[in-house]
Amino acid sequence: MPLGPLSMSAYLKDKIPNIDVRILDFNVDLNLLNSWDYGDKSFKPYFKDVLLNHVDRRTGQSWRDFNPSIIGSSILFGPSYDNMLDIITVSREVFPTSLLLAGGGIATTMYKKVFDDSAVIDAIGFTECEIPMVELMQAVDRHQHLHEDRAWITRSKSALPRSEFASKYVWDLDEIPFYDYGMVNKEDYSLNPALTAYAGVYETANNFHYMTFRGCPYRCNFCASH
Repeated sequence: MPLGPLSMSAYLKDKIPNIDVRILDFNVDLNLLNSWDYGDKSFKPYFKDVLLNHVDRRTGQSWRDFNPSIIGSSILFGPSYDNMLDIITVSREVFPTSLLLAGGGIATTMYKKVFDDSAVIDAIGFTECEIPMVELMQAVDRHQHLHEDRAWITRSKSALPRSEFASKYVWDLDEIPFYDYGMVNKEDYSLNPALTAYAGVYETANNFHYMTFRGCPYRCNFCASH
């Protein structure tokens, strides 16, 4: 489950009344496809079709009239990097006025490369972003806020060393409401073949994701995300 976005959704809804948050997990959407009709050269036609015509199976809500002010893409691991860039590119085509943001371990670690590879991304969140997202949503001038806030990396700041940016951590995790699990279908996450294998071991098909802490206390030399 996309625990980062689920945490973000819960925190935003707690702090900002009447906010409309929606989560789209392309890993699940791809697993549900029965056929592939988008050619073999790029995922972009598929991403565009979903962004234009997505219908939430949980609520029946269509995205046709959805015009988000902010679109965030979360990326944790390198194999998703090219897809993240394609999603951001297509998001600019479909939602030309939206702020395009990225977050997660890979985005934070590789921020210079992300800006080199994407001409349309507006900013990258530096480490965790619950507090920075609330402050951005409440800002009068969001572009100016991104430029001035050290919790956000913009193109104009992308040449700066990491020491120039500052994290805004939620030190007491109990300040974050219970994760917004209602934004996703729990059953969708039994589609992962790796989890299915574990389910077989434990004689259950019911898998659930939760997180009891943040970060890692170790500094393994093969890992960029400690």
